[in-house]
Amino acid sequence: MSDTIIYWFSGTGNSLHTARSIAEGLKGKTEMISIADAMRSKDPLKSAPRMGLVFPIYGCGPPLIVQRFMRKLPTEHVSFVFAAATYAGMLGAGGSITSRLLERRGLKLNAMYAIKMPENYPPMGGPPKSEKRERLLREAEEKIQHVITDLNREEPNGMDQANVFSRTAGKIGNPLFVRNVLKADKKFYADEKCTQCGICAAVCPVENIFLKNGTPVWQHHCEQCFACLHWCPEAAVQYGGRSPHQPRYHHPKVELNDIMPSERIISEPDEETI
Repeated sequence: MSDTIIYWFSGTGNSLHTARSIAEGLKGKTEMISIADAMRSKDPLKSAPRMGLVFPIYGCGPPLIVQRFMRKLPTEHVSFVFAAATYAGMLGAGGSITSRLLERRGLKLNAMYAIKMPENYPPMGGPPKSEKRERLLREAEEKIQHVITDLNREEPNGMDQANVFSRTAGKIGNPLFVRNVLKADKKFYADEKCTQCGICAAVCPVENIFLKNGTPVWQHHCEQCFACLHWCPEAAVQYGGRSPHQPRYHHPKVELNDIMPSERIISEPDEETI
């Protein structure tokens, strides 16, 4: 059995880099498992004495897939749980939602860390300019090292808290986000630059995209991770009217092969399933 298992979810690599860095820095044997892969798998979820959750903040809270995953978390052998959330705007209700869902499983959130990263959400304006982006990445590395140091203590005590405004925004905003997120992909489209390479479909962590006559079609169970938009090599995937003018972003230490599932069906389904 591993000493620590880190379950992670990531679209553009901020949370994957965070999870990987923490795993490399922790004492003892640590295993990393993709939440998206775990949710698709028919195998039982693995547990360990220490369990970590690493995820981005979407709509002032954990992504919907992460919330669903936490409702299934194994509890056997688990004595310590930590979460590390990457965010750009605010932590919102990320900590309180995580704590509440863990409590429903009979688990306690022992440590919560918030790591500010560059923005990657097109409706909010997209990635910052290079100077600010580099500063945020440097500060994130410092925070990740702080997380590792704290987790390697005999009694970790890190507990990042959002301010009252942020928590209130999350309490109100996250339920609205969750209610509408699955069909929010109606604004996605591929423009004339699309080469029908299929990367958008292959990189989607929840298999929300298939290729119809070579063109991507979104199937309305989206998580709003924007992996399809940011990893498109031609910047051909768009979301609404603002994204054509925005730069693309992925964490500089994460490559496409790092984030793309090893097995993925991207071909067009049968007509009756469309």
